[in-house]
Amino acid sequence: DWDIAVDPVDGTRLAAEGVDGAVAVMAAAERGSMLESSEVYMMKKIVSGPAGRGVLDIDASPAENIVALAEALGKPVDQLRVAVINKARNFELIAQVQEAGAEWVRFDEGDIAMAVAAATPGSVVDMMLGLGGSPEGVVAAVAVQILGGFMQTRFAPANADQIARALAAGYDLEAKFELDDLVSGERFVFVLTGITDGILARGVRQIGSALEMQTFVLDSALDGPAIIEQTFRR
Repeated sequence: DWDIAVDPVDGTRLAAEGVDGAVAVMAAAERGSMLESSEVYMMKKIVSGPAGRGVLDIDASPAENIVALAEALGKPVDQLRVAVINKARNFELIAQVQEAGAEWVRFDEGDIAMAVAAATPGSVVDMMLGLGGSPEGVVAAVAVQILGGFMQTRFAPANADQIARALAAGYDLEAKFELDDLVSGERFVFVLTGITDGILARGVRQIGSALEMQTFVLDSALDGPAIIEQTFRR
């Protein structure tokens, strides 16, 4: 038995406009292991690779986390690449990242792929910060578990109605969720297919009458990520 989380299109506007970054995602973990987050749409998130374990903390300031991760990775602060989604709710955070001297990696939608990239050692992103979707956070946590990365979150309801719904559902809005609180167990599968070109997988290509797709797969039973290419003929 499995818990299965699906995001048919993470980055709907990106897909509609043909802009890079739109993906289709499915994640699976042992039954009963995924955090139920449907009553609060937004989460504050911090994600990195294995170097962030025991080093980063969602309650620390962005500057403190940037300095700590740079030291753990053995690189200058100005070479640390920090992804924050380019939304008004994160504008102050983006300014803090830049003031700390790190390089801001801009993206406009779809934080699942960026969270996975941040958890992947040697990728073009060292850390992801900011407010994003709660369901997307749980999906990304499956990949972070497989990659051995670091992730913490906290619910961030956007208005009084969301606060009321969260409290009625019994959520603790002060709770700091560690990775094992988001998803736990021994068996995890994460599958991401590119719709438009992205950081983990190439987007759909039309070649004559065929469609060519590329899928990024993580499986806790396998050694490392796999890229699968499929061709569908009409």
